[in-house]
Amino acid sequence: DGSQTVFAITGGLSTISLGYLVHIDGVYQKSTNYTINAITPRELTMSSAVPAGSEITIVSLSTL
Repeated sequence: DGSQTVFAITGGLSTISLGYLVHIDGVYQKSTNYTINAITPRELTMSSAVPAGSEITIVSLSTL
């Protein structure tokens, strides 16, 4: 809706931003543009709202 900043991460293990690759509409997002919470379930919080209708891809790089 153009105002959402928090997104659930299913299966995400890491609590640090560098443990994830985030793309919005195919554009890589710097890890300084978001944070990851330290509780389960993990959530990614963007520093600014994601435009309505955008596709967000979150890839966890951590297996531990």
